[in-house]
Amino acid sequence: MMSGVKEVEDVILAVYGCAGDENRRREALAWLHTFQETAQAWNISIQLLLSTSKVVQFFASNLLYKKVQKGWRDQTDDVKREVQNQIVEAVRNYVEDDNNGFSEKTVQRLCLILARITVYTPLELDGFVAQAVSFLQRGLDPTVRDSIRNRALFICTELLIVLPEEIKEDAPSNHSLVAGLDPEGIDAQIVKMVPNVVQVITQLLNQPSPTYHARGLDCLSRWAPVAIDMCNLVRYQLLNPILLCLYSCTDADVIEAASNAMIAVVEKKSYENINSQPESEETIAAFDRTVEGLLACRTRLANQNPEDNDNQDSVRIALCICKLVVAVGESQIERIVTGATSQLLSLVDMMMAFTGHHSRNVAIRTLNFWLLIQDAPLLERPEQLRQPCFRVLLETLLRQCQLDHDAHTGCESDIEYDIQSFRSSGDGSKEPFQVISYVLGTEFLQSILNLLRTTSDWQVFESSLFALSAASSSIVEQVLTPGPQAAHFREVIGSILTELPKMQLLVTNGATLKSGVTVFGDYSKVLCRLNRTIIETSLQFALVALTFSEEVGFEAGKAFGKICTACRMEMAMYPQGVQGLAEEFEKANEKYPSSANGNAQNGKLIPLMARIEVAQGIARVASCMQQKPCTETLVALLTPSLNRLRSSVDTTDAETIINELQVLRAVVRLMHVCPGIDKEGAQHPVAEILYETLPILSSITGIPALKNDPQLIDALYGLISQSFLSAHVVLSAHLEGLLQGAIQQFKSTWSPCCIQCIGKAVEIFATKPGMEPGFVSLFSMLMEAMVQAVREKHVISNPQIITEFYDTAFLFMLFCPTAVYSGTSETGDSMVDVILQLSAECASGEESSSIRVLLTFISSFIGKPNRNANDKFTQYKRFLDEGISKRGEYLVHKLLIALVTTVPPEQKTKLCHILAKLAWSYTNLVQVAVYNTLVNAPQPFSALTDQSKEAFVAIIPQIANKETQAKSTFIEFCNACRKQIQPSEFQNKLVDITRIAQQGNSSFIDLS
Repeated sequence: MMSGVKEVEDVILAVYGCAGDENRRREALAWLHTFQETAQAWNISIQLLLSTSKVVQFFASNLLYKKVQKGWRDQTDDVKREVQNQIVEAVRNYVEDDNNGFSEKTVQRLCLILARITVYTPLELDGFVAQAVSFLQRGLDPTVRDSIRNRALFICTELLIVLPEEIKEDAPSNHSLVAGLDPEGIDAQIVKMVPNVVQVITQLLNQPSPTYHARGLDCLSRWAPVAIDMCNLVRYQLLNPILLCLYSCTDADVIEAASNAMIAVVEKKSYENINSQPESEETIAAFDRTVEGLLACRTRLANQNPEDNDNQDSVRIALCICKLVVAVGESQIERIVTGATSQLLSLVDMMMAFTGHHSRNVAIRTLNFWLLIQDAPLLERPEQLRQPCFRVLLETLLRQCQLDHDAHTGCESDIEYDIQSFRSSGDGSKEPFQVISYVLGTEFLQSILNLLRTTSDWQVFESSLFALSAASSSIVEQVLTPGPQAAHFREVIGSILTELPKMQLLVTNGATLKSGVTVFGDYSKVLCRLNRTIIETSLQFALVALTFSEEVGFEAGKAFGKICTACRMEMAMYPQGVQGLAEEFEKANEKYPSSANGNAQNGKLIPLMARIEVAQGIARVASCMQQKPCTETLVALLTPSLNRLRSSVDTTDAETIINELQVLRAVVRLMHVCPGIDKEGAQHPVAEILYETLPILSSITGIPALKNDPQLIDALYGLISQSFLSAHVVLSAHLEGLLQGAIQQFKSTWSPCCIQCIGKAVEIFATKPGMEPGFVSLFSMLMEAMVQAVREKHVISNPQIITEFYDTAFLFMLFCPTAVYSGTSETGDSMVDVILQLSAECASGEESSSIRVLLTFISSFIGKPNRNANDKFTQYKRFLDEGISKRGEYLVHKLLIALVTTVPPEQKTKLCHILAKLAWSYTNLVQVAVYNTLVNAPQPFSALTDQSKEAFVAIIPQIANKETQAKSTFIEFCNACRKQIQPSEFQNKLVDITRIAQQGNSSFIDLS
């Protein structure tokens, strides 16, 4: 492929220039992909740097960088020398020529190229640093124009900034100043260059311009991870200037650069650290000097005005110093918890001040430090790090967690982002509250209780509730751990849960309601150990909160469900009380919404998700009752839903029907395991409810305005699916009509739930005496409907259809294999033929979960579906062999095409396993299929060159860089194809494919 500079430039502009013809752009992109692999790309890219277009310049510099990354070692010395000289010349021209048109991004790429070349040739590192020093001298020359000086200093610092990054990328290891390095390796060479680099940084810090200070410190931060630790910082007399900068500098950019540089040095592992040895005295002294400098910064922080929130620089400076304090504190945590020096303990006080900083973006940085302190045993810590410290921390966190006044609604969207982050789990304050509760024990609970009793401020009240919830997991754990301490915890938390519903501030607004009801939910496992009155009071309070607003109501619903789950055995002993709760739940709909910004509306129900949570909670309790009270409880709970369902069917109100069906489904799902109730009998509580429900369900499918609503059909058959377990005695009498109706509804609405319903029925009924013939016929009907869904492309718009169908087909294969292997379709074709054809068509999907289920089915279908099917599989093997002889070649063809086009990367290994399995069992057939696919070049291979067809397997190693399971499995597939030696052209080509796969061809092949 011979190309001129002008031709390449035009193609680049066609791809990255102004918007134009999309087909032309795609063709140009494909052309560039081919061009970049050619040998002439080196020379042309260098010439393109002279283009007047910044787009072309950047493309050329980026292409050169990629070629150096991948192919530098393969070039001759002459080519290397020419490329390196041209790049150096381009950089020098940029510095000296005011009219040079390079963008900053292009210049950065050129510096990256020089750094990458140096990584490949470590002995030239001194030359690289010398170049940087020469640019420094040019930049410091007072006789040179300012514009040239600025560019020279930029190049100097850019070269020193990018080199360590390239070193880390080339060999991501923990570079350190240790003996025994390869004397010609990059690690050894970079150690030698540290004095030169430090000299450059020192000269930059001595300049009057803050810009040079920041760039010099940026250099230090990049070199620290590979070559500079705390001892070096002291030896080269850089520590004091940096600490002075943090103490007195007024430029926020410089302070941030100084902080980042120090953090990088602090986090650099020393020789002793790497070798698990105690820190040297020199290192400890360096850290102690750093702590002194940080403590001196308290003066400048004290002078900041907390009310001056508009001064972003003051917050930014505090953040920079805070991050460094945290880095030093975490690195010295072992010395801190032993109280090695008074200054280290003073650093803890400084950390506490940052935790209480008026900017929560600063305060949140310190929270992990308090978790690290907890790792040390309490009695081994100095007094300052025991209970007194954590009392102050509790007070500080409670203040920081307070909501703004505008967040009184309880809606997350009304809470400022910084408060949300501070109150979150992970990096937020939830874990520190747990630590505090461990340290203070019941004192923590008593402090919260005193605040709840005495405060008149709803924000303080709500913050206290939040802290109580945040620490709930650790407190509940201590309550449930046997011992005298558990009783004390239970007593205090019992007092809180008893008094809380009587506190007026609890119902002040949505925020207090939401936090209050969350407390009850989080301590549900403690409630079950208290008396029944407290349990009922907490549930009634949840019902009150349920009516406030959608967001508060959902939290109340979750809390109600948690309490019911934890206390179900205690509550089941009082069925009348539970039935009363069900009636109160229904009455709550009349009050929704009760918040100040909404008036209760006739017919407006509590949002669905909250209703489901409450209904499931009551159902869990009912499932622990005897049959009669269980039935009575479900009747009390579900009768209003059934009434709404009937009236909604009469008025064809689809939304209400869907909601009520989902409530019924949620309840039924929990009722298949009821201790003391015969689930085989017709008197099962769910069975009695379905007696009333089935006529309603039947009428829905007969109303034109309802039967074609996919969401409604989803809800309807979702309910039926869940009912099979607990009411199969009732449903078995209607089974044939229900399942045939499901297939008809599937063909009308293409609802995946219809297929799911059939799968659930197969699992429960197929193995019962006399049921197999009906299910064989049913699978034939289902296959016909599925073929229609594929033909009409419904599976493309809704891939969930594929997921549910192959899940169901797998269940047929397990519980009714006759239907899958020896059955026939509606048109008289072998069922195996139809399944193979259908699977081949579905293999081109792109949705990962659907493809995963499909491939799992195919893998089992062509092998033994389960360990119990060994004998039966032998008798079905002939049907499979006959089907694969007819349809197998097409299946392999479609699987190969899917492998290189649509199959998601995470499913390629599974697909390769299937190809390998087929190749071992049906070698000749697979050979023909592979030959026809690769050599006869059907789409999408027709646009590829012969070499690319053979190398298409290169996509396999690219799934996860170099060696992958998919790659090795594909090689297994290739080997299986070659296990029977045949003198054919296919044989030679497959050898080449295997060789390419084993080499892990890394060349880029655009298969789009």
